[in-house]
Amino acid sequence: MNSIKYQRYIHRYLIDRLGPSTWTNAVLAILIIATTLVTSILTPYHIAIYVLFLILFIARFRFYKRVSKQNYESISDSDLKRESLYFTFLIGLTGLFWSILIGIPAFLNTDTNFWDQFVYFLATGLIASSLFNIGISKRNFLVFCSPILISLCASSFMNQSTLSGQTIFILAGVIFFFFINALQRKTELFYFEIYNRQEDMIQILEGFPGAISLIKNGRYLYMNKKLINLMGEGVPLKKDDTLGRHNINQSLVQRITEFEASPAMQEEFETDLQTAKGRKTFWVIFKKLQEKKVMILSLDIDEKRNNERKLAEQKI
Repeated sequence: MNSIKYQRYIHRYLIDRLGPSTWTNAVLAILIIATTLVTSILTPYHIAIYVLFLILFIARFRFYKRVSKQNYESISDSDLKRESLYFTFLIGLTGLFWSILIGIPAFLNTDTNFWDQFVYFLATGLIASSLFNIGISKRNFLVFCSPILISLCASSFMNQSTLSGQTIFILAGVIFFFFINALQRKTELFYFEIYNRQEDMIQILEGFPGAISLIKNGRYLYMNKKLINLMGEGVPLKKDDTLGRHNINQSLVQRITEFEASPAMQEEFETDLQTAKGRKTFWVIFKKLQEKKVMILSLDIDEKRNNERKLAEQKI
C-alpha cells in the first residue's frame, strides 16, 4: 500500500475532495460566525481565529486550483512528496483552527448552556466529514482529527466539577478515538480494494489486442497504450484531452460525437483510419456504459482485408 503508484492514487483522490471540502468548511465557518454574533459572545479571540480561517481557505483554494490541473502520472516523485506534505500542512492547520474554536467557549467560560452542546455537534460533524474527505490517508486523518479530539476532551474536562465526571469524559474521548481510528482503517482498506480492482481492469484493457479509449462529454477518461501507439509516440495524448485535439481522423470524431448524442447503445462498423504507420482498416465498436461514458474499441483488420483482397484477385 506504500507504492509510488498507490501514493499517486491517494494524492489524486485527496485533491479531488479538497475543493468540495474547502467550500463546506468555509460555509460552516460562516454559520459559526453568524451564531457568535447572534449570541453576543464574539471576542477578539474569535476575530483572530476567523481571520486565520480566511487566510487558510484562500491558501487551500489556491493550492487546489494549481494541482487539480496536473497530470498525476507525469509528476515527479519529489514534487509528489512535497505537495503531499503541503496538503498535510493545510489539513493540519484546518484541524488546529477548528480545535481552537471548539476550545474557546470552555477557556473563556462563555454561554455554556448553548456552546457545550454546540461544540459536540460541531466536533462530531467535522470528524464524520473527514472520514469521507481524507479518510483514505491515515496521516492526514490523524493530523486533522487529533487536535479536534484533544480540544473537545480538554474543554469537557474543564467543564466538569467532579473527578468522576472528568474521568468519564477522558475515557469517552479515548474510546471514541479508537473507534474513529477503526473506521478510518476500514475506509482506507475499502479504497485500496477499489484501487486493486482498477489496476486489474487496466491490465485486462492493456492486454486487449486493439485500441481502447473511454470518453465522456467529448473528453478522454482513459486510453490504452495501443491507442497511443497508433496515434504516434510523440502525440501528447492524456486524460481530459478533448476528443478531436490530437485525432486527425475527424470523420471518426464526428461519428463518436453523434453516437454520444444518439439514443443508440452500441454501434459497429468497418472504416479506414490514418495511423502513425499509415492508413489501415479497423473494425470499430462504440458501446455506451453507465454515467454517460462511451467505450471505443478499434481492432486492426488491415492484414485480414489485404489477405481477402489477394485471395479474391487469385480467384479472378
